[in-house]
Amino acid sequence: MKNYENEILNIFEKSTEVIHKSKAISKDINSVVNMIIETIENENKIVIFGNGGSAADAQHMSAEFVGRYLIERESLPAIALTTDTSALTGIGNDYGFKQIFARQCDALVNNGDLVIAISTSGKSPNIIEGIKTCKKKKAKIVV
Repeated sequence: MKNYENEILNIFEKSTEVIHKSKAISKDINSVVNMIIETIENENKIVIFGNGGSAADAQHMSAEFVGRYLIERESLPAIALTTDTSALTGIGNDYGFKQIFARQCDALVNNGDLVIAISTSGKSPNIIEGIKTCKKKKAKIVV
């Protein structure tokens, strides 16, 4: 039987490092929290998108806003642009994969909305195009 203890301990150590490093971005996190609150108070919506695992993160975040998180409360206006397979495949087929978020943002994002674009690399062409469209629509953007 193989012993995985060293690998497991290494994962724990890396997790601890991430927690310590996250303290350095607490001001940024606070800023995003305030952007979310302002967006909701101004009766705008939160639009979230990403690729792969980030698409799953977008869907999970949206579900927590629309459903509930920790406490019972009113549902909050949020949508993940990664759930409509007909839109994703239709836009991808007609305009190319690079446009799958830009076209949806053009239709759904309004001035004052908050857009959360999730990308591990920051280089995904479809994420970049979506952000460009949202900037033109005067949305607030978090990457």
